[in-house]
Amino acid sequence: MKGVLLLAMILIGALAAAAWPSAAPPHAFATGETCSPARPQPSGTTVKSLVSGGLTRSYRVHVPASYTGASPVPVVFSFHGHGSNAIEQEVYSGFSAKSDSAGFIAVFPDGVPPSPQGWNAWQFAPPQPDDVAFTSAIIDSLIASSCIDQSRVYTSGISNGAMMSVRLACSLSSRIAAFAPVAGAYYAPMSLNLNPAETCPDTAPRPMIAFHGTADPTVPFNGGGSSIVYRLPIDDNTPAEDVLSDWAAHNGCGGTRQESQIGTEVRLVQYGSCANGAVVELYAVDGGGHTWPGSFDVPSLGYTTHQISATDLIWSFFSNYTLPDADGDLIPDVVDNCPTVANYGQTNYDRNLVNLHPAKPYDDLTRANSDLLGDACDPDIDNDGLSNTDELNLGPGGSSHALCPGATAATDPSKEDTDGDRYLDGAECALGTDPTNPASKPATADCGPSGDADGDGVRDVIEICFYDTNPQATNTDGDGCGDAKEIASVDGNLTVNSTDLQQIATAFGPSTNPGYILDFDMDKNGTINSTDLQFAASHFGACP
Repeated sequence: MKGVLLLAMILIGALAAAAWPSAAPPHAFATGETCSPARPQPSGTTVKSLVSGGLTRSYRVHVPASYTGASPVPVVFSFHGHGSNAIEQEVYSGFSAKSDSAGFIAVFPDGVPPSPQGWNAWQFAPPQPDDVAFTSAIIDSLIASSCIDQSRVYTSGISNGAMMSVRLACSLSSRIAAFAPVAGAYYAPMSLNLNPAETCPDTAPRPMIAFHGTADPTVPFNGGGSSIVYRLPIDDNTPAEDVLSDWAAHNGCGGTRQESQIGTEVRLVQYGSCANGAVVELYAVDGGGHTWPGSFDVPSLGYTTHQISATDLIWSFFSNYTLPDADGDLIPDVVDNCPTVANYGQTNYDRNLVNLHPAKPYDDLTRANSDLLGDACDPDIDNDGLSNTDELNLGPGGSSHALCPGATAATDPSKEDTDGDRYLDGAECALGTDPTNPASKPATADCGPSGDADGDGVRDVIEICFYDTNPQATNTDGDGCGDAKEIASVDGNLTVNSTDLQQIATAFGPSTNPGYILDFDMDKNGTINSTDLQFAASHFGACP
């Protein structure tokens, strides 16, 4: 959004903001899934930051008053133009007002300063910033702090920000459900003289709604330009220059191009019959400038039509699309640990790999050799080495399992230590003892040598019998964090510090629940004491 004066926008935007609703009726975008515990956030706009690519990056997040933190809500990104910033884009696009009335979270990222700041939409190599990684990191942050519907994350923007929204559809389609470029729709390569190697690597079709003025002085509707030679949005005569048909081909659209008149100033050009319903639409504004349709007039950018509202049309369009989510748990199939079973609260959701008692005020997560995104639907959901079926078949009067002769009662496929004797079910069965009977726990001598073969600070006997990790390997699950470190951290940062030690000492003593102190009773004497804490603190540092 080139040439917009911040002061003018804030003054005009302030008048528009006065009419913005302060509250909205609740909207239920979820299908019964909830965030538990709830993840409340203050309503209104707050400025946040994170480190991406070695840079501290900022972004604005607008939370509607209807947000409860319990029901997942969609997210709409809106990227500013080159030389603009997140504040200007929030005011100019009107997406905060739409957020309040429709009930989604609006995000306005800031490009890398100094001015003119913009976006590396064309995938220039470093030292140019990786703005795809930055956006992905924002999504991760929202997942951790807020209750969002991950299958309904959308991206929009104007000018260079429009091009960034296209880049995300090209390079982050696993997380983006639909996109809406304003005054900057393109298909890679964007121009004929910038980055000819630029591609659109993702094959997943993503629905597009675009807007472009035919008299745009900055990104010419007819292509060309001075310093940047743009391709044409529409050109039946030169297919190689036709951005719209390129996207139609990418999205597998079988229908022919259709055009209809919307008012006296606006034409709707669209392709239908597309794969997964990923239609391609362009609102061409005859005589329109480098502007956001329906927003306030900015004469330096050219004519702004008020026959349509880009913001309203974008949200209406977005509302029709979600990422494929077979089980309806609001986690896209491509990142869902179990795409056929609804389990929004995935057990290892924050990946801190610590298995705590579910009644405690911390996560009930997996242990050291869990899979990356949780084990809520694995055939062995508690990762004790016994399949769910095996454990359920070890019932009273049932036949003994070959791995666990003598078992007389059902083990629990959701618990690693059914009898609470501080030995994992899998380890007990492997040693021929009964995981349902505390009196049958294996003798220490059965667990293996007392040394530390892998030198990770956890004795072999503890690794074999209590954690079922490999005493010959420092990182059994190969996730980049050693077994010993995963066993020890409480707060999820995989570093044992004073916070961990305090939480361990206050929440996990033998008087609370002796059956669930196995992760922190390092010397396995049945109590958590200073020896355990000192051992943890001296042996376990941050993961790489």
